Amino acid sequence: MGGRGTFASGKNVGFRWHSVGIIEEFKILRLNVGKTTKIPEESHSPNAKYVNYDEETGKFKMLRVYNENRLPELEIAKGTHQGIKGLHWHLLHGDVANHNIQGTQGVDWDWLHKGDPLYEKYNTIIEGRYHGK
Repeated sequence: MGGRGTFASGKNVGFRWHSVGIIEEFKILRLNVGKTTKIPEESHSPNAKYVNYDEETGKFKMLRVYNENRLPELEIAKGTHQGIKGLHWHLLHGDVANHNIQGTQGVDWDWLHKGDPLYEKYNTIIEGRYHGK
């Protein structure tokens, strides 16, 4: 995976991510160098699904589902959002800049809890742990 999973600014970007396995349809990613909670902003393959887990605890950190144009459509993350820790989701509409925008009906992001249909759809990914390298 490139720096952002892409050919950026007209030049190749060094590989920052590598795949260490698959859980359901999701490639499990590990960061090569540095620290970040964000997985690539673009995918190398259309309709890709990526997930990463904390290297120390093996607990879920983030997943992204990408569209046919290799751009992110859905993100589920566990961490701090707007100053509050919790599990939340974002509809990104192909642009990670939409990350903090809440729609007029609250449909672009929200907190996620057990029992929510979106949680239940991805519960094995969210509840899963991964300790491999």
